[in-house]
Amino acid sequence: MGFDLERFVGYVNDGLLCCVCRDVLERPLQAPCEHAYCSACISSWLLHHHSCPEDRTPLDVGSLKPLYREMSGGHREMSGGHRLLSGGHKVLCRGCSLHLLLVPL
Repeated sequence: MGFDLERFVGYVNDGLLCCVCRDVLERPLQAPCEHAYCSACISSWLLHHHSCPEDRTPLDVGSLKPLYREMSGGHREMSGGHRLLSGGHKVLCRGCSLHLLLVPL
């Protein structure tokens, strides 16, 4: 299952949401059709189905690849200016001005 949207401050791009649980991707995997899922979500889905949950194209676990597009490329460099917010850290991404709330587990 993904990270709950309430853990983030502000807008979260739809491209960072799991197609199964609709939370922010956790250990993301991408299908050849380019849909993205949390590793746990798609693994559970594929136990009972043999297709993409979004477009129903044939899918098996062997065709899934780690997701490295905007999520890791665009958000790799976070600003050094962290400030405490509600028990976590508010972080501003330099590349797109996305605000993230990082909360200790």
